Amino acid sequence: MFAGVPTQETLLELCREAPMAVLLADSAGRLMWASDRAFQWLEATPEPGEPVEGLLERGLRPVLGEANLFQGADGHWLRQFTARLDRDRYAVYLVDAEGERQAAVDRHELLRTLESQQTRDPLTGLYNRPMLMLLLDGQVSRSRRYGNPLSVMVLEVTEWSAPVEAGRVVVAVGQTLRDQLRWVDQIGRLSDRTFLLILPETPEASAFKLADKLRRILSALALDERPLGLTVRTGVSGWHRGDDLRRLLARAEEDLAQSGQAADS
Repeated sequence: MFAGVPTQETLLELCREAPMAVLLADSAGRLMWASDRAFQWLEATPEPGEPVEGLLERGLRPVLGEANLFQGADGHWLRQFTARLDRDRYAVYLVDAEGERQAAVDRHELLRTLESQQTRDPLTGLYNRPMLMLLLDGQVSRSRRYGNPLSVMVLEVTEWSAPVEAGRVVVAVGQTLRDQLRWVDQIGRLSDRTFLLILPETPEASAFKLADKLRRILSALALDERPLGLTVRTGVSGWHRGDDLRRLLARAEEDLAQSGQAADS
């Protein structure tokens, strides 16, 4: 055991000088005490007894898609942690997360650089295979860190009945898929007639429903007012804890193969 247990005054002074903001609340969520840095980052002068949640909602703006990550009133990125001290009190800590912000900026710049280095499929304008693997690796890392749902879909055009060249068919399918997806989804061309859809925040069951919807839409696709008579098959896989991108893709490709066997039987 250490000798010289700090007094209450010393502990308060440590909280004041710590490189984080500290707020102490009672069991009902009412503010009991806050450090000077909390006032600075929240740009507020709260009164004892004020609801802590209301104070945080006024002073913090969520960063899209990130758990417990916020922008403070002065624009700083802050990571929020909450810890229960005892049955009557809990503490909220706000830690400077500017390093995460810079990492996000650096990642954005890296993606822009990669965009300029032949990361697009020249025929469809969609991401090519190397870029898809980079994007998927990032999404898998995010799911590992936060436990967010993630699914992938492999979609293959197997045949069409209209006398249309393959290049036009692939371009039309790619454009249709892009039009049907959300802005957070990512799509690219894996190979000649095969596409990969990366679906963040999407459970596996929802991805299967999307696959059914896309097959129906593509079966009715037409060019020059002429139905193409497309046949497509899909393979879906949802991220499981412990998966890397190879395992995730392997299950989707296995599902794709099984759907082909079912269609042939």
